[in-house]
Amino acid sequence: MAAKKNRLAINTILTLVGIGIGVFGSATAWQKLRDQRAMTDDARKVANEAESTRADLLRKQSMVDTDAGRETVARDRGFKGQNEIPIAPK
Repeated sequence: MAAKKNRLAINTILTLVGIGIGVFGSATAWQKLRDQRAMTDDARKVANEAESTRADLLRKQSMVDTDAGRETVARDRGFKGQNEIPIAPK
């Protein structure tokens, strides 16, 4: 009976030691995973910002490519046509 208790205690201790080694050994892998996720999140943010900027620039370019768009941009910048009297903002 005492041999069974000793064997159970040894198996329990060895199991706990094995679990502890596994947890301790995998800590660096989990840290690498967290670091990679952070890098991925940062890259996604940069990509989203770049895509947003690209979309804005394409919108502005398409507006400037038309005659009405060029006129709108020119008037926004303060240009006026010949013999045209500027209207003062209220």
